[in-house]
Amino acid sequence: FLSSAKDQLSESDYRVLTQSSLDPSAKSADPLLKTWFDWEYEFRTYMTQARVNRLGFAVDVPYTSGNYVENLSQVQSILAGNNPLEVEEKLDGMRWNFLSELEKGEFFTFKNVQIYALKLLILLRQGRFTLEQGKELFERDYQNIIEQEQLGN
Repeated sequence: FLSSAKDQLSESDYRVLTQSSLDPSAKSADPLLKTWFDWEYEFRTYMTQARVNRLGFAVDVPYTSGNYVENLSQVQSILAGNNPLEVEEKLDGMRWNFLSELEKGEFFTFKNVQIYALKLLILLRQGRFTLEQGKELFERDYQNIIEQEQLGN
């Protein structure tokens, strides 16, 4: 995708396109990417808050503007799922839906190309989930829990 885009876009647009990331700590002066990074940061902050609350702590995680992720209860509901793969797929679905909302009313613009690139990153992320990796992470986390329990006794 990037090699094709490089041939079709101006140098400045291509440079902006290469800044596309799922990492909210990434920086860009581009308005769409700034909106995306702000949304992703707030989304992850809400996930943190939901996870902390799920552990029984009543803590409000600061630094959310409330401008992007409208439904903390939806995040909490997704995170309550028992299947980690399904949870990740649903969280990525929320990401996808946000990008689709940004795309509304855009026809054949650079913004479409940027959103396409971000959606590709979501799909690439999904493609990296494997049964073997899931088992390995589960075993590692389970061992950590057992070790922590044994240290506590």
